[in-house]
Amino acid sequence: MPPSERTWFGPVPITSPARTLNDCAKISLSPEFLQQGAAQALRRGLVRRSELADVERALSDFGGMPK
Repeated sequence: MPPSERTWFGPVPITSPARTLNDCAKISLSPEFLQQGAAQALRRGLVRRSELADVERALSDFGGMPK
């Protein structure tokens, strides 16, 4: 995994919000949870819409990306 897709929370390595959301989209997380997570991350400025290509594809049949 490239360093740009991970960060640290104290001593624990974690993936970036964009990586986490895209990974959740790839494993077919419930569309409701995926929409909620994407909306919160976008609203808080943790991700850019352009970083969520897998989320966009996964939600295309469920009303699309959150506004």
